[in-house]
Amino acid sequence: MGKKINKPISYVGLPNKPQRKQINRPLVKIIEYALTSLHLQRPKHSYGVSYRYLLNQCIRQYLVPDSNIHISVGAGQVWQNMGLNLGDIYKYTYQDVIVPQNNIQVDTCVGTKKKSVITKNIVAGQPIAYNSVFIDEHTTPVKDVTEALKQAYISNPCTSTIIGILDKMHITKMLKYENANIKKTTNRICPSYVINNASSQILNSIINDPNINYPRIIP
Repeated sequence: MGKKINKPISYVGLPNKPQRKQINRPLVKIIEYALTSLHLQRPKHSYGVSYRYLLNQCIRQYLVPDSNIHISVGAGQVWQNMGLNLGDIYKYTYQDVIVPQNNIQVDTCVGTKKKSVITKNIVAGQPIAYNSVFIDEHTTPVKDVTEALKQAYISNPCTSTIIGILDKMHITKMLKYENANIKKTTNRICPSYVINNASSQILNSIINDPNINYPRIIP
Protein backbone atom coordinates (compact mmCIF):
# COMPACT_ATOMS: atom_id res chain seq x y z
CA MET A 1 0.00 0.00 0.00
CA GLY A 2 1.36 3.41 -0.95
CA LYS A 3 1.97 6.06 1.63
CA LYS A 4 -0.80 8.63 2.00
CA ILE A 5 0.02 12.10 0.70
CA ASN A 6 -0.82 14.68 3.35
CA LYS A 7 -3.18 17.47 2.32
CA PRO A 8 -1.72 21.00 2.07
CA ILE A 9 -0.78 22.70 5.31
CA SER A 10 -3.76 24.61 6.69
CA TYR A 11 -3.66 27.08 9.54
CA VAL A 12 -5.93 29.57 11.25
CA GLY A 13 -4.12 32.71 12.31
CA LEU A 14 -1.05 34.14 10.65
CA PRO A 15 2.08 32.54 12.13
CA ASN A 16 4.79 34.82 13.42
CA LYS A 17 8.23 34.73 11.79
CA PRO A 18 9.69 31.92 13.99
CA GLN A 19 6.54 29.83 13.48
CA ARG A 20 6.64 30.41 9.72
CA LYS A 21 10.26 29.27 9.61
CA GLN A 22 9.37 26.15 11.58
CA ILE A 23 6.49 25.30 9.24
CA ASN A 24 8.57 25.98 6.13
CA ARG A 25 11.71 24.13 7.26
CA PRO A 26 10.59 20.60 6.20
CA LEU A 27 9.19 21.99 2.95
CA VAL A 28 12.56 23.55 2.10
CA LYS A 29 14.29 20.22 2.80
CA ILE A 30 11.92 18.41 0.45
CA ILE A 31 12.38 21.13 -2.18
CA GLU A 32 16.17 20.68 -1.96
CA TYR A 33 15.74 16.91 -2.29
CA ALA A 34 13.45 17.32 -5.33
CA LEU A 35 15.86 19.77 -6.98
CA THR A 36 18.76 17.35 -6.46
CA SER A 37 16.71 14.50 -7.93
CA LEU A 38 15.72 16.57 -10.97
CA HIS A 39 19.31 17.66 -11.52
CA LEU A 40 20.51 14.04 -11.35
CA GLN A 41 17.61 12.98 -13.59
CA ARG A 42 16.43 10.38 -11.13
CA PRO A 43 13.29 8.41 -12.04
CA LYS A 44 10.03 8.87 -10.15
CA HIS A 45 9.93 8.49 -6.39
CA SER A 46 9.16 4.97 -5.13
CA TYR A 47 5.58 6.12 -4.45
CA GLY A 48 5.15 6.94 -8.14
CA VAL A 49 5.28 10.71 -7.68
CA SER A 50 7.44 12.69 -10.09
CA TYR A 51 10.00 14.99 -8.50
CA ARG A 52 8.67 17.96 -10.46
CA TYR A 53 5.20 17.33 -9.02
CA LEU A 54 6.70 17.04 -5.55
CA LEU A 55 8.58 20.31 -6.07
CA ASN A 56 5.48 22.15 -7.30
CA GLN A 57 3.34 20.95 -4.39
CA CYS A 58 5.90 22.05 -1.80
CA ILE A 59 6.18 25.46 -3.45
CA ARG A 60 2.39 25.83 -3.22
CA GLN A 61 2.41 24.97 0.48
CA TYR A 62 5.26 27.34 1.37
CA LEU A 63 4.15 30.16 3.67
CA VAL A 64 5.21 33.49 2.19
CA PRO A 65 5.90 36.60 4.33
CA ASP A 66 2.78 38.45 5.49
CA SER A 67 3.61 41.45 3.31
CA ASN A 68 3.37 39.25 0.20
CA ILE A 69 -0.27 38.29 0.79
CA HIS A 70 -2.84 40.46 -0.99
CA ILE A 71 -6.60 40.52 -1.46
CA SER A 72 -8.84 41.44 -4.39
CA VAL A 73 -11.52 44.01 -3.79
CA GLY A 74 -14.12 41.50 -5.01
CA ALA A 75 -13.07 38.94 -2.41
CA GLY A 76 -12.97 41.62 0.27
CA GLN A 77 -16.47 42.78 -0.57
CA VAL A 78 -17.94 39.27 -0.46
CA TRP A 79 -16.12 38.56 2.82
CA GLN A 80 -17.54 41.72 4.39
CA ASN A 81 -21.00 41.04 2.96
CA MET A 82 -20.85 37.77 4.89
CA GLY A 83 -20.63 39.93 7.99
CA LEU A 84 -16.99 39.05 8.64
CA ASN A 85 -14.10 41.31 9.62
CA LEU A 86 -11.97 42.01 6.54
CA GLY A 87 -8.69 41.49 8.37
CA ASP A 88 -9.74 37.98 9.36
CA ILE A 89 -9.67 36.75 5.76
CA TYR A 90 -5.89 36.46 6.07
CA LYS A 91 -6.31 33.85 8.79
CA TYR A 92 -7.97 31.31 6.49
CA THR A 93 -6.87 29.12 3.62
CA TYR A 94 -7.68 25.87 1.78
CA GLN A 95 -10.34 23.88 3.68
CA ASP A 96 -10.47 26.02 6.83
CA VAL A 97 -14.07 26.49 7.96
CA ILE A 98 -15.65 29.93 8.00
CA VAL A 99 -19.05 30.81 9.47
CA PRO A 100 -20.85 33.65 7.61
CA GLN A 101 -22.93 35.99 9.76
CA ASN A 102 -25.22 37.13 6.91
CA ASN A 103 -27.14 35.45 4.10
CA ILE A 104 -25.54 36.16 0.73
CA GLN A 105 -25.55 34.98 -2.89
CA VAL A 106 -22.20 34.68 -4.62
CA ASP A 107 -20.99 33.35 -7.98
CA THR A 108 -18.35 30.67 -7.70
CA CYS A 109 -16.91 27.84 -9.79
CA VAL A 110 -16.43 24.12 -9.52
CA GLY A 111 -12.66 23.92 -9.63
CA THR A 112 -11.41 26.85 -11.70
CA LYS A 113 -13.39 26.34 -14.92
CA LYS A 114 -15.31 29.30 -16.37
CA LYS A 115 -18.12 27.06 -17.66
CA SER A 116 -18.81 25.61 -14.22
CA VAL A 117 -20.09 28.87 -12.68
CA ILE A 118 -22.79 28.32 -10.08
CA THR A 119 -24.58 30.68 -7.72
CA LYS A 120 -24.20 29.73 -4.09
CA ASN A 121 -26.81 30.71 -1.52
CA ILE A 122 -24.77 31.11 1.64
CA VAL A 123 -26.80 30.93 4.84
CA ALA A 124 -25.87 32.84 7.98
CA GLY A 125 -24.46 30.58 10.67
CA GLN A 126 -23.89 27.67 8.28
CA PRO A 127 -20.21 26.61 8.20
CA ILE A 128 -18.61 26.52 4.75
CA ALA A 129 -15.12 25.75 3.51
CA TYR A 130 -12.99 28.76 2.65
CA ASN A 131 -12.09 27.27 -0.72
CA SER A 132 -15.72 26.79 -1.72
CA VAL A 133 -15.84 30.52 -2.51
CA PHE A 134 -12.29 31.87 -2.27
CA ILE A 135 -8.91 30.80 -3.59
CA ASP A 136 -5.32 31.73 -2.74
CA GLU A 137 -3.79 32.31 -6.16
CA HIS A 138 -0.04 32.43 -6.62
CA THR A 139 0.39 35.81 -8.29
CA THR A 140 3.94 34.72 -8.97
CA PRO A 141 3.40 31.70 -11.27
CA VAL A 142 4.62 28.47 -9.68
CA LYS A 143 6.17 27.29 -12.93
CA ASP A 144 8.41 30.38 -12.97
CA VAL A 145 9.41 29.84 -9.35
CA THR A 146 10.26 26.25 -10.27
CA GLU A 147 12.52 27.40 -13.10
CA ALA A 148 14.17 29.99 -10.87
CA LEU A 149 14.89 27.34 -8.24
CA LYS A 150 16.36 24.97 -10.85
CA GLN A 151 18.63 27.74 -12.14
CA ALA A 152 19.67 28.65 -8.61
CA TYR A 153 20.46 25.03 -7.80
CA ILE A 154 22.97 24.97 -10.64
CA SER A 155 24.59 28.34 -9.90
CA ASN A 156 24.38 28.51 -6.10
CA PRO A 157 22.83 25.40 -4.50
CA CYS A 158 22.41 26.56 -0.92
CA THR A 159 19.45 26.74 1.43
CA SER A 160 19.57 30.53 1.82
CA THR A 161 19.32 31.01 -1.96
CA ILE A 162 16.27 28.76 -2.15
CA ILE A 163 14.55 30.51 0.76
CA GLY A 164 15.38 33.88 -0.80
CA ILE A 165 13.51 32.91 -3.96
CA LEU A 166 10.54 31.39 -2.14
CA ASP A 167 10.18 34.44 0.12
CA LYS A 168 9.69 36.66 -2.94
CA MET A 169 6.54 34.86 -4.06
CA HIS A 170 3.26 36.78 -3.89
CA ILE A 171 -0.20 35.37 -3.21
CA THR A 172 -3.56 37.03 -3.83
CA LYS A 173 -6.74 35.98 -2.07
CA MET A 174 -9.55 36.23 -4.60
CA LEU A 175 -12.92 34.77 -5.54
CA LYS A 176 -12.82 31.48 -7.42
CA TYR A 177 -14.93 33.20 -10.07
CA GLU A 178 -12.27 35.91 -10.47
CA ASN A 179 -9.52 33.30 -10.71
CA ALA A 180 -11.35 31.42 -13.46
CA ASN A 181 -11.43 34.56 -15.59
CA ILE A 182 -7.73 35.44 -15.36
CA LYS A 183 -5.67 34.96 -18.49
CA LYS A 184 -2.99 32.58 -17.31
CA THR A 185 -0.53 32.60 -20.18
CA THR A 186 -0.67 36.02 -21.85
CA ASN A 187 0.00 39.69 -21.11
CA ARG A 188 2.60 39.20 -18.40
CA ILE A 189 5.34 41.41 -17.08
CA CYS A 190 8.58 40.65 -15.24
CA PRO A 191 9.09 43.05 -12.32
CA SER A 192 12.59 42.69 -10.89
CA TYR A 193 11.35 42.85 -7.30
CA VAL A 194 9.67 39.46 -7.56
CA ILE A 195 12.62 37.17 -8.26
CA ASN A 196 15.81 38.90 -9.32
CA ASN A 197 17.81 37.43 -12.22
CA ALA A 198 15.18 34.78 -12.93
CA SER A 199 12.28 34.22 -15.30
CA SER A 200 9.61 35.02 -12.74
CA GLN A 201 6.52 36.86 -13.98
CA ILE A 202 3.41 38.33 -12.41
CA LEU A 203 0.00 38.16 -14.06
CA ASN A 204 -0.43 41.52 -15.75
CA SER A 205 -4.19 41.34 -15.29
CA ILE A 206 -3.66 41.24 -11.52
CA ILE A 207 -0.76 43.57 -10.86
CA ASN A 208 -2.22 46.40 -12.98
CA ASP A 209 -5.80 45.88 -11.82
CA PRO A 210 -7.07 48.77 -9.65
CA ASN A 211 -9.35 46.27 -7.91
CA ILE A 212 -6.39 44.53 -6.30
CA ASN A 213 -5.08 46.11 -3.14
CA TYR A 214 -1.28 46.37 -2.86
CA PRO A 215 0.19 46.21 -0.32
CA ARG A 216 -1.69 44.15 2.24
CA ILE A 217 -4.65 45.91 3.83
CA ILE A 218 -5.07 44.40 7.28
CA PRO A 219 -6.79 47.11 9.38
